[in-house]
Amino acid sequence: PPHLPHGFDRNQGGYPRLRLRHDTWETLHRLVCFLFTGPPKYDGRECAHLCGRLNCLCPHHLRWVWRSTNRRMAEWHKEGRQGVVYALSPQK
Repeated sequence: PPHLPHGFDRNQGGYPRLRLRHDTWETLHRLVCFLFTGPPKYDGRECAHLCGRLNCLCPHHLRWVWRSTNRRMAEWHKEGRQGVVYALSPQK
């Protein structure tokens, strides 16, 4: 993976993250999703990469989805399928 600037790191899953405070980190894709779509409408939602690329920060490729949906999309991408998955990622 490319070198990250000071204040950035990667979590155990390999996602780039930013130090917000001394002991508080947030992944960049969650920050981008929050800035462009607002907070998740329900507790328990995860920010999913519709394109399947962990380093992608394109707001059009990020959605708040239920964990089960995020897992299905991850499996879909793991199977080698390409492209952005919109059908599995409702915004509601």
